[in-house]
Amino acid sequence: MTHADEDGSAKLVPAHSSTRALKIIGDVWVMRILWDAFRGAKRFSDWSEIGGIPRPVLVDRLNRLLSAEVLETKPYSTRPVRHEYRLTERGRELWSYILSLWTWDQRWVVDPDRIQRQLRHHRCGKVCHAIICCNACGEPAQRSDIVEVRGPGATLEARLKPRWQRRSAVKESAPDTRDFSNELMRIVGDRWSTALLAAVTRGDGTFGDVQNRLHISSHLLSERLKELVAYEVMERVAYGAKPQRLRYRLTEKGEALLLSHWLLMRWGDRWLAGPEGPPLLVEHKCGAPFVAEVHCSECGGKLRPGNFSFEPDVTLQIFRGEGAAVAAEAG
Repeated sequence: MTHADEDGSAKLVPAHSSTRALKIIGDVWVMRILWDAFRGAKRFSDWSEIGGIPRPVLVDRLNRLLSAEVLETKPYSTRPVRHEYRLTERGRELWSYILSLWTWDQRWVVDPDRIQRQLRHHRCGKVCHAIICCNACGEPAQRSDIVEVRGPGATLEARLKPRWQRRSAVKESAPDTRDFSNELMRIVGDRWSTALLAAVTRGDGTFGDVQNRLHISSHLLSERLKELVAYEVMERVAYGAKPQRLRYRLTEKGEALLLSHWLLMRWGDRWLAGPEGPPLLVEHKCGAPFVAEVHCSECGGKLRPGNFSFEPDVTLQIFRGEGAAVAAEAG
């Protein structure tokens, strides 16, 4: 593997579709922009008023999402000329990943400041939660049932870069995320924390093993591991006697969160892999290529935009075509 100088600017790591996706959406502000976009935010003022995102931050993140083709602009006024931001097909397909995170948050995190909602599947009429399944056999996904092998797009590429802004600054001025807990946003709104969850599953989970895999600084790695342990998505396990050493592994809570990673990987495989194909090929125990999708926990039916709703008082709008919306109206 090729390494760079001390600044780490050119260090290379094995390509992975979810890592590519994290370079785009692994940010707390981006997560909030996407959630509000799915709820119908389209204009700059929508995000300013709903989320209270500082103007310079909002301008920067919207521009990044435009560059990544997650958003596009559409004119809505000619005098004066004004534009609104619409989710592209690429952006709309992130809905299942966002839904899976919301489901995990409701199940695993107690946060009195978060709005408590229910998810209702219109097909069966029942309150449910989203479960991540194999699209071929419909069985709930388990990490032990999935095998990864080298794909046609396997190569080396630049590692994750430092954040767009310092972590401390994000902590002090995090956006209003009343539909998500601060804990969830601290984890999935940080590209390194999300990458760590996946990295721990691909080796022995020691500090050195993870550091070599991600090329992350010792200080940053120590900080993130400490936080993930405090959130109980990881745990330290002692091994060896002389000297005693520690390795890290996912808890049940962490394993549940990692399942959302498969949806992010699916998105990255489709939109970021390039003509050569995905870096990894994934097979489910049923023998079919593993493609993650979200199903209703009650009837097993597929959850799709427009066939479920949040209760109370949230309308989820997944835009299609030239502004037509499929609205899931709260009961």
